[in-house]
Order: sequence, then structure tokens, then C-alpha cells
Amino acid sequence: GIGSLHATDYIIAGVLAGMRVLIGGQYGSGKSQAAYDVFNYYFGGSKLKDGEGVRIDVNPDTNIIAPVHAIYTCYTGEEKAGIITPKVELSRNVQALFHWIDEINRTPTPKQNQFYAVMNGQVSHEGKPQDIGREGYSAVIATANLGNGLYQGTFDFDPALKNRFGVVIDTN
Repeated sequence: GIGSLHATDYIIAGVLAGMRVLIGGQYGSGKSQAAYDVFNYYFGGSKLKDGEGVRIDVNPDTNIIAPVHAIYTCYTGEEKAGIITPKVELSRNVQALFHWIDEINRTPTPKQNQFYAVMNGQVSHEGKPQDIGREGYSAVIATANLGNGLYQGTFDFDPALKNRFGVVIDTN
């Protein structure tokens, strides 16, 4: 750490300040565990279980738009003149205060860029940006196995996306 501060102190400070925090480094260095601890301790776990967190798991086969859409929207029915038509509404996950993107570089670099909206504190719904969080506050943690191609199943991390993070912790 610097002075008497450690990586955990910077992570917590960034999250409490509503910043975007990237925790990168080698596998097994505690990145996901740190994010999980913040998710549970400070935000009470999943929004769907009365906490204030949302977790987005990333993998190479997943188009980012689909899981983000599934997390932040829900399907309902609307009846008009006896006919029920499907309706897509924002889910209560949009109001979650903490958004955790686990293993962000497990998807190809161009797909990582689909996270720009979340990194900017928004999701798109019906072609319009919708703020995530509440009352101007939302925090994001992303974890990544940094090393640009060093790890099997990871992809180069886009430097422009990396610049969206106010706090970057390298656990190496």
C-alpha cells in the first residue's frame, strides 16, 4: 500500500465515492473475492434479494447487450380491449446502487465496448438512456485478468474502456 493504505482501502473509497473501479491482476489474486465482499458487505447482495447489487458475469460466447438487457429489464403483459400484449419495462435492478462486472475481459475486445453505457451510469431502454442507481449515485466494479492475452480465455482490454475507471488496482 501507499502509506498505511492498502488496495482494499482504495477499492472501498472508490466505490463509496460512486466511482468506477477496475481490479485487475493474475488469477487467484483475490479480485473477484474483493468485489464479492463489497457486493455483500456494503450493498447487501443482490437487488432481487432485497440488496442493492447487480452482478454481470461475462463469458466469450455472450453478446453483452443480451445479459445487460435481461438484468435491467423485465417482461410484463398489458391488456387492452381484452388482448394481452407483451411489454418490456425496466426492472428494479436499474435502481441498484452497485454494479459488478465479473471478468470483463473474458469477452472479445469489441464486445467489451458494449459496457460503455453501464460505465457511464446508464442503460438503454426503448432507445433512450436511463440512469442506473438512485439520486445520482451508482458504483461499478469490474474485475479482469490483465496481461492482454496472457491468460487462456481472456482478450485484450480496450484502453479507452480502461480509461473509464477512476480507480485501477493492479493486484500483481
